[in-house]
Amino acid sequence: MPRQGPRPHTWKAGPDPINHALYLQCQRARAQAKYRKEEWYITEPEYIQLWLEDDRYKYKGRHPEDLCMTRRDFEKPWTVDNVLFITRHEHYKTSNDHKVE
Repeated sequence: MPRQGPRPHTWKAGPDPINHALYLQCQRARAQAKYRKEEWYITEPEYIQLWLEDDRYKYKGRHPEDLCMTRRDFEKPWTVDNVLFITRHEHYKTSNDHKVE
């Protein structure tokens, strides 16, 4: 008989669907940083904890007023101490100043 549906007991972040979603988002963020040749030193548990703090994950999204995680100093790697949470609108206003040609 083929397997059907999700199997939360096998998830690395545990059976909690929020932690699982954040774990997958961390994997994507790390892959994107690697693609952009940026150093990434945030572990999955740290990433999950950052987003769970103050229920930030509830405000994450793709709209201008939604939260995103960005670096304080674009010259430094992605670390817990070098990230901050701002709206996507704020991020796009300032991120063009830091683009590398």
